[in-house]
Parts: sequence; C-alpha cells; structure tokens
Amino acid sequence: MKKNVFYYFFAALFAVTMFASCSDDDGLNEDPNPGGGTGTGEDSVSVADNFVGEYKGTLDVSVGGASTPLMYQNITISKAGNDSIDLVISNFTFAGAIELGDVTLADCQLSSEDNTTYTFHREEEMTFSNSLVGTCPVTSDVTLFGDSVVVELAIVWNGSIDVNVVYKGVKLKGTENTEAKITSFTFDSSVDANSVVISQPVINEDNTITFGVSEGADVTALVPTITVSDGATLSPAGGVATDFSDDITYTVVSEDGKTVAEYTVNVPSKLSSWKYSFDEWGTKNGTSTGFVDTQSASWDSPLPLDELASANEGVAALRTPLGGGYEGDYAMTKEENGYSGSAVKLQTLYTNDLSELIPGSIPAITPASLYTGTFEFSMQTEAAKQLTMTKFGISYDKKPLTFKGVYKYAKGDNYIDGSQEPALENQEGEDRGLILAVLYEASADETLDGTNLKTASNRVLLAQVGGDAGVADTNGEWVNFEISFEPVGDAEYSSDKQYKLAIVCQSSVNGSEFKGAANSTLWVDELEVIGE
Repeated sequence: MKKNVFYYFFAALFAVTMFASCSDDDGLNEDPNPGGGTGTGEDSVSVADNFVGEYKGTLDVSVGGASTPLMYQNITISKAGNDSIDLVISNFTFAGAIELGDVTLADCQLSSEDNTTYTFHREEEMTFSNSLVGTCPVTSDVTLFGDSVVVELAIVWNGSIDVNVVYKGVKLKGTENTEAKITSFTFDSSVDANSVVISQPVINEDNTITFGVSEGADVTALVPTITVSDGATLSPAGGVATDFSDDITYTVVSEDGKTVAEYTVNVPSKLSSWKYSFDEWGTKNGTSTGFVDTQSASWDSPLPLDELASANEGVAALRTPLGGGYEGDYAMTKEENGYSGSAVKLQTLYTNDLSELIPGSIPAITPASLYTGTFEFSMQTEAAKQLTMTKFGISYDKKPLTFKGVYKYAKGDNYIDGSQEPALENQEGEDRGLILAVLYEASADETLDGTNLKTASNRVLLAQVGGDAGVADTNGEWVNFEISFEPVGDAEYSSDKQYKLAIVCQSSVNGSEFKGAANSTLWVDELEVIGE
C-alpha cells in the first residue's frame, strides 16, 4: 500500500509541479545577450537557441532514500525568449501505468556566471490538487551545459519524507537509430559459471527469452552476452554475473530514446544432457563361432561400450575365408584429429569384388555406421536379414528437445547401386551422409533396425541433419549443427509411455538400400541430445 501511495504522489507531483510555469524574477542580469547575438536581427543567436532540441535521458526517483526503478524519458526544449526556455515531456507515463500526457516546464529564466553553464533555481511552497499530497516545499533546479540537461526536484512530503527527482539527458542530433531490440542473447561457454547452460537462449516472438541448464545447476551467477540494436541502451547491463533464479526483465531503449522494448528472461528449464564426445575408447571383440568365426577379431570402439555400437563385426566376418578374405580396414575407426579431441570416422567400404565371389551373400558396398544400441551378428545370406543385425536404440526417459553436434563429410566418386545383381558401378548420383536421432515407443525387448529405421509407425520424434537427403560434402570443413526434434506425422509424446532413443550415423544415407559411393567418409564428434 505504501508503494502505491508513493506512485500516486509522484503522479500528482509531476502533473502539478515539474511541468508548471517556471518563470520568476531571476534572469540574465549582467548581460541581456550573453550568447553573442544582438538580440534584434533575424540571424542573431540567443542563449536559448543553443539549447533548443530533443534530449534523451532518464528519470531517477528516490523516496526516503529508497530508489524506484529507473525510467527512460525524452524531453523537448524550445525557445521561450532570448534567455528563457520551455521544457516539454510528451506522453509521460509514471511507474509504467499512470499516464500524465504532455507536460511542460514553461518560461524558465536562465542565468550564468561563465556563459557556459546556465541554471534556473526556485524554492517555494506548492499546494497540490491531489489531497493525498497537500502542500509541500519544493526546490527546483535546471542546469544546461553543452549538449546536456539536468533537472532536479527536491520535495519534502508530509513534513518529513524526502523525495528527490533527477532527470539527466543528452541532446539528440536527429540521425539516431529508432530500433530497440535485443539482437542476440547468449552464454559464453568459456566462462566457468556458464558451463551449466546446455541449451542456449532463444528469443521468442513475444519477447520472452528461454534457455536450459543442467539439472541441479547453480544459476545465481551466470554471465550473459547481450547484443542490442546499434546505439541502443540496455538495462540491466549484460556481461556481468546475474542471478537467473527468478524472471528478469531487460529494457532496451533506442538510440533516439523514442522506442522502448522489454524482454523477459524466464527462469531456465532444468534439462538433461546425453552427450558423446568420443574421447575415450575401448575394445570390442567378435562373438560368432562356427562357419564364420569372429571371436578372434577385435576393434576400437568409443565408450560406453554398452551404449554405442557399429557394424564392425560384419567387416570382421568379411575378413574370414568364408567371408571373402577382405583385407581392408574396419568401416568405423577412431579419428585422432577430431573437432575436439578424437572423433569417429565412418567410411563406406568397396566390397563388390567380394560380392562377385559369393553372389547374394556379400553386399557391393558396406557402409559404416555408429549408433546407440547393439549389433547382433549372425550368418545371413539374404540382404534384408543382414539389415536386422543392427539394433537401434536404448531406453530414454526424457522428452528430447534438441540434437546437436559436429560433422565433416567427403563423398566418394564411384556411386554403386548394389540393390540388384550384378551391382551397377559408376552410376549417376551423389552420396550423402546420415545423421539422425529418433525417439520411438517400444517395449524393453523391441528395437528398430536397418529395415524400418526410416519407416516404422512407432516413431514419435525425429531430428535428422539435412532432412531425408542427408548431409552433403563439406569440402573438408567441420560443420556445427543444432536442430530440434519434430513430431513424426501425427505422433504425440506422452510421459506415461516407454521410449527408446536411437542416434544413428552412417557414411551413406541410402546404405540400407545398398546404395552409396565407395570411400564416402563421415566424421562425427560432440554428439548431444538435450531433453526435459
């Protein structure tokens, strides 16, 4: 209630006091024309002429030593006489809710001791029309120097409460920018306090700003990096430690002071991060015995071994005598020089020569893959059954929001159509890579595989880099991506259901159709899924 009383007091104060006539007997007594003009010719320049224009500034109000929120305001100064001015505030609103309309401080007689700084001063008792305020002693001071103006009011209300009002403004040139926007709002990950931010802020159309942090994160000293429209001012400032445990409102004022925009940064969402950096690797061994024995084979595989899988055991089978005696490297290998530390290298192998030796059993190309899930090798001679060995997906109890990471892709030259016998080499077409994450509804024993990854009806949310076409050649450059999960058709996520999440990367986007280019290579690093 006390705060509201203060607001109503200010409304009455500004309406009656600050914008009433300021004319008194104090003028420029020593020099009637200190500005240098004659005061009689049309081209003469008076004191008042030096200060005519529009000013951008702030109103700082304190009551009993307690400050109220800073208010941005423009004023206009016009000439009232050779040594007097009028100050006008248009469309003045106090406390964001009390509209006072246009207000005027009229006929302020200026005085100066040095012909540089000009002042107006008055002390008087004022009776206000608002009975809540009554009669108060008011001291008014106006100071003008160069392109700056300061207006100060000192009021004693109710006999003991000091109210101080200070307006500070700078004269505009008329070429200032009119836009007031936050153009970017980010958290620099190199700042230690910001390491808890796992989903960078999004500026929404309704001027809210949303972002996400890890579960249990301390958000009391995050340091935002904020960019605003050219010349605009921001309050509170960016670049300093800020407590985001409650909603925060940022105010942007255009360079010309006429446009004001407010942005509300919401309390961050608590999110989970599921990330694979591929810096730690272990060893996997083959599992098959019998005609095609892979148990003696082993290869490097990124950790954790119980979450990440590849089809390297299939390559191990090709290395056996019954598999054709393949002598090349594995399709999925460790890249020491990744984007950050080590990375995963996936390369489509040329196996058409082996296919010709054992028709129908060995594909013409063997695309490399890395995915969440398992690889369950068995000796299969039918292509469709070979695709069922890849078991995509592991249990996931969140709603995935964002899929991000880094990749590099180099397409091969010999595009092969291995969907028919004999396979057709050097076909028209350009190979691309596959990077996707898909959430699907499933029981504990149910998984997607190479036959239905792109078509299964139980898929719910999908994030695929480059869409169905896949990722194109990057000319040797690493590319960052961050994409949102989107519903698959009319599917809807429900927290009451059981889901699995499959992250799948493959060196040939149409590898499940046995189509792709030999030696096409996909590198992936820093893969991450953000969920809530």
